[in-house]
Amino acid sequence: MRYFRILSNEKIPQPRFKNWYRMVPPGRWEDKKTYEELGRWNSVSVEMEPEMPFMDLIIHPLFMVSGELANLIRVYYPGIRFKYMMLHNERNRQSAVFQIPDLMEVDCLTGDCELSRDKREVLTKVLSKEKIRNVPIFRLGGVQGRYIMANMGFVESAYRREVMGMRVEEFRVE
Repeated sequence: MRYFRILSNEKIPQPRFKNWYRMVPPGRWEDKKTYEELGRWNSVSVEMEPEMPFMDLIIHPLFMVSGELANLIRVYYPGIRFKYMMLHNERNRQSAVFQIPDLMEVDCLTGDCELSRDKREVLTKVLSKEKIRNVPIFRLGGVQGRYIMANMGFVESAYRREVMGMRVEEFRVE
């Protein structure tokens, strides 16, 4: 059993969201609270580098994915709910619809895990096999930072579909 943290490729610039904090009130910026705060359909203006295409996943300010990656999540997590976010870049005249999955939160860090002082970073990356219960993709609980975890099958399927802008970091499972 192998699990990985899904991250955006830091070599590819992510879009910069304009007026995001007007859309989501202060104090509601955690993933689950933000998901609840958003309407079913949302729209926000972004700034991007010229000639830069939208990638298949965006990590900040909220985990959101392209339609193709959302369909893959549906294969591994049937019945999952999504909300929609229209991103539009006026300067480059681009727009794209992203989907925000309502991922289950699983608190599965072992007692051996070490967290940073502010609990935003996992320093010792060990997950409990019993607590994961073979959930294919989830938000990691017990951490303040954004940790989206996925099993090996999901990650391999994403790479076979040539998902753009994704990188992974392996966690040990005991």
